Formats: sequence, C-alpha cells, structure tokens
Amino acid sequence: MTRITAGVRTSVDVHSHHVPTALLEVARNEGERHGVNVSRDDTGRWMIGLGGAPDRMVPPPLVDPKRCLEQMEEQGLGFRIISGWNEVFGYELDPRAASWWCAAQNSALAEVVAEAPGRVAALATVPLQDPVLAARELGRAVGECGLRGALIGTHVRGVNLDAETLNPFWEAACENAVPVMVHPGTAALDRSRFSDYFMANSVGNPTETTLAAAALAFGGVLERFPELNVVLVHGGGFFPYQVGRLWKAFTVRDEVPKSPGRDPLAAVGRFYYDTILHYQPALQLLVAAAGVDRLLFGTDSPFEMAEHRPPADWLGPALPDPEALAAVSGGNARRLFSLENC
Repeated sequence: MTRITAGVRTSVDVHSHHVPTALLEVARNEGERHGVNVSRDDTGRWMIGLGGAPDRMVPPPLVDPKRCLEQMEEQGLGFRIISGWNEVFGYELDPRAASWWCAAQNSALAEVVAEAPGRVAALATVPLQDPVLAARELGRAVGECGLRGALIGTHVRGVNLDAETLNPFWEAACENAVPVMVHPGTAALDRSRFSDYFMANSVGNPTETTLAAAALAFGGVLERFPELNVVLVHGGGFFPYQVGRLWKAFTVRDEVPKSPGRDPLAAVGRFYYDTILHYQPALQLLVAAAGVDRLLFGTDSPFEMAEHRPPADWLGPALPDPEALAAVSGGNARRLFSLENC
C-alpha cells in the first residue's frame, strides 16, 4: 500500500459507508431474539433481515475495511468519516430491539476506528423511532465510543423530521455538540413511478433529502435549536437549487409559518452540504448559494454512485482560491466534526 504523504492528509471525506464484520458476526449469533436476522448466502455474501422484512444483501465492498483504506490511497484522501448503511438503520424494529441493533453498530464502528488510528472517524446510528432512546444512544456513542455525530434517515416510518416528538434527539445532538447527517434510506415516497432507469436513487434520493430539509426549515426545527448543525448529503438534494420556490411559498401561502427562523433562504446558510453532485455547474451554484464555509468534501464510497476524483480535481474548478479549496477539502470538516486532534 502506497504511503500517504503529509501534504494530502488535510483532506477529509465526510460521507462513506461501512458495515463491520464484527457487527455481522455478533448479530448472526445474538440478533434473532432482537428481530435481527443475519446470515450468509451460498456465495458467502452477508444478508440482513430486520423485523421480518425481506433480507437485504450487503454489497461486499461495504464489509471490506481494507478496501476502504485502499480507496483512500487511490483518491489521495487523508481522513474519512465512516457511517453505517442507510438501508439497515433499523427503523422497522420495535424500539428496544432497535436500541440493541444501533448500539451493536456503534460499538463495532468504534472498533474499526480504533484499528485505523488517525485515518477514520465514525458517525452513530440511533433508534429514531424512540427519540428518548435515540438521545440516550447518541450520548453513549459519543461519550463512550468516541463517535463524532449521527447519521439519520430523511423520515421515520413516514413521519417527517419536524415532528415535535423528535425534540429529545435534537436536544441531545446540541448537548453533545455533534452534527447530524441526514441521508435518504427507506423511502416514504410511492416508488412505483421511480422503478425504471435507476430513478429510485437518482431522483428519489434527492427528493427525500429535499423533503427533509424543507420540513426542518418550515417546521421550525432550525429555529428551536439554533446550535443544531445538520449536514445534507448529495449536495442537499434539490433544496439549494429550488429554494426560491420554497421562499415564494413562505411569503405567499398561509400554510407556511412566517417566523424569520423558518425562512428557507436563511435555512440555506444553516445547513451543511457534501459536494457529491457530479456536475461542475451544480457545484458552482452550491458554492454561490450556501457559501464556501458550509461545504464538505464527500464521496459516498464504496457505492457505484460515489465520487471517485481526488478533492482537488473535483473541487478545483469551482474553488480556484487555495484557501477556499483547503476549507472544503478538509478544513470545514475538521472544525465541524472536531477532528483537529485526529
């Protein structure tokens, strides 16, 4: 493996996924009584079933930590923040079972971090269907496991993220001073019209993120929790690029509360965004809309929809200023996720 030079250690990938083998082994032995069924098929691929739902095949690259580090070398990345797989958050489970499943994930991710000191950090998965348990697990994951934030879905069993029942979780994120990354997973949308042409991912996922962002803004979550830091993946879905339409609704429709803290134009500057857009004009628009200090380099590794270009190659055309490039490549992430000593 090629040794990474000191010069590129400043880059940080904030968006990648990993399913630790240790988690799968624990769940295969202990998970059945919690409604978690983990097995291997005839080809050796891992399968996960939650709460009686059909088993999901775990893509093999998700389970390979060595491949994660190899990709970092190939892409010239100094540091990576890993998180669990959004398809197995565990929202289908009853709260106590989900609490066990999330704790197992977070403890296993902490082991992966310990095995790659100075190279990776991790985000927690929480049982968001019970916000009190989610708050408790976030505190444990941060305080005991050293995780740097949380990865959550765009909704919880079809309930949008502005539900007041979720307040204990948002309070815990603020109290622990960690960011929350919002990632589309199990969809609330009717996916029948998204079934062709891979549109469930390419159109459905950004749509889910846009719904989540609008709910957080219009629903007053950002207003109630001014210290809350939220990261929107995949460049924020469609939110930063259609914010003018959201603002128009905010100004003319009675259904939208009119307090200043719910103005979507203000919300654009409250969110953080990863840079996974794959298209330079869109990235340039995100820079103009949100500002350099709200952007974080991400890859979505190891999936085929990932960004494979090195940070400078992808970000450079939109960020010709060296200081701006350094901030988005890694400086912003180190500040937001408290990685200064990593």
